[in-house]
Amino acid sequence: MWPSTKCVEAIEAAGAPLELGQALIEESAQEFGITNANFIPASCFPVLTVDDVVIWAEDLDWSDRIEMWNRFVELNRFQSQEVCPIDAVFGRCTRVLDVYEIVDEMEARRTTIYNEFWRPYQIERQLVLALGDRGDPLALSGLCRSIKERPFDSEERRRALELARLVEKALRSMRAMGPVHHALAEVVHTLDKGLPLAAILFNRTGRLCWLSQEARIRFHVPSTRLSANLLVPRLNHALKRVRKAAMDALNRPVNAFYSTMDLSDVLRPGESLLLRCWRNSESDFVGVLAVIESAQVLAVGERPLVMPSCLTAKEREVAMLAAKGETEREIAEHLGIAHGTVHTHLKHIYSKLQVYSRAELVQRLLPRD
Repeated sequence: MWPSTKCVEAIEAAGAPLELGQALIEESAQEFGITNANFIPASCFPVLTVDDVVIWAEDLDWSDRIEMWNRFVELNRFQSQEVCPIDAVFGRCTRVLDVYEIVDEMEARRTTIYNEFWRPYQIERQLVLALGDRGDPLALSGLCRSIKERPFDSEERRRALELARLVEKALRSMRAMGPVHHALAEVVHTLDKGLPLAAILFNRTGRLCWLSQEARIRFHVPSTRLSANLLVPRLNHALKRVRKAAMDALNRPVNAFYSTMDLSDVLRPGESLLLRCWRNSESDFVGVLAVIESAQVLAVGERPLVMPSCLTAKEREVAMLAAKGETEREIAEHLGIAHGTVHTHLKHIYSKLQVYSRAELVQRLLPRD
């Protein structure tokens, strides 16, 4: 089985990006026979310290790790000049490259970085894992061997890509829901500010305990039916399907992971269901938080938008700000109207345009090619 069950469990149980990197490297060391590896979260670019990264090598102790890191920092400018800048490794999606696809091997042997860093540390052969994409880099990892060892073959590259995609999903999950050590109340508070994510919380029996504003719109749950104890006596088909996935998740680790259920009748194209379990937290809550995320970029930046004529003037203003990634509270402050009014406007916008999420709203408003 690839990746191994132990590796998948380690990734799902990881509480921070560096723990994900450690799981990736441990599996790679066992399966590929690498002798050296590293993992650099993109949040550390361009300012890096030794505590921000995972550096591993056989028989590498802490002092050796510090020495290797200092040498890397000292020579990194040569790597950027002689090979390529670190951010240029990223493409349109997560990918795996042999370093000699980036620089010719014979040319590399004449460079400073090769002779003063790669060769002394026996990392002349490298698989470079670029997790994320050029517009949204998540992490960079290198799996390394010495020149005396065999080159990486196509099967190893394929398996490395599978592993990289698994870690990428975990990183995106962690970013959507926050680090595992965050208390449930803290995560719910963040989501309830009006972030453009549909989130639903179920307790251990499958009772619906809470929905984010975006989820209330998406699943047609009137705010009048909600109270401090949230009572939704009859779940519609979509919420029942999400609840089934959530209950299946109760036997999994606490870290967010992607549901493996076929939810094509609930999710829109490009969407995924993230699930995170809570057990014996500070509030003694036992249950599952489900978040629907989209692979599409929500914020449109400076791209022009086309407002449909069916929207009122105020709805167009709200739609414009929502498409640019502002929360409901931010839109309310921006336009000088009540938070509840913004929520109502968004419900009407979604209904008129037949969209179900912020990501779909963005796509609906972008001009057709």
